[in-house]
Amino acid sequence: MTTFFEELVAEYNKLDGVLEEPEEELGKDYEVMGELEPSLRRLYVIQCRFLDDSRGLKAATLRLAANLIERKEDETMAAALESTVDQGILAILKAEVARTIFWNSVRIAFFDLVGKEHITVGRGWKVGWKKEEEEERA
Repeated sequence: MTTFFEELVAEYNKLDGVLEEPEEELGKDYEVMGELEPSLRRLYVIQCRFLDDSRGLKAATLRLAANLIERKEDETMAAALESTVDQGILAILKAEVARTIFWNSVRIAFFDLVGKEHITVGRGWKVGWKKEEEEERA
């Protein structure tokens, strides 16, 4: 059985070439701290993929649950739902770990972001944080 860490490393190693960057432009309310280095770009893409996987499994679980409710007492459907729920929980856990690794790596690379809550990555791989955050604290 492959560990999650091995899966993460395999996903990382599969990524090369041009990566699809975020579409959102950082607005005037963001302070740009810099640009993500290539290794962090890969982690960004991976954590987005794990998040997409978890969202897809949530939708599949809801569809199966709706079918189960319609059919009542269908053992095959109940087993499929249980399996999908388990896969969904696993996908959510993987997405959370990948997200945590990514954002903590960003904070390490851009140490001034430690303590900032509204950090984002935008077009051109720009990393920034929402300036309104400090104004709200004042």
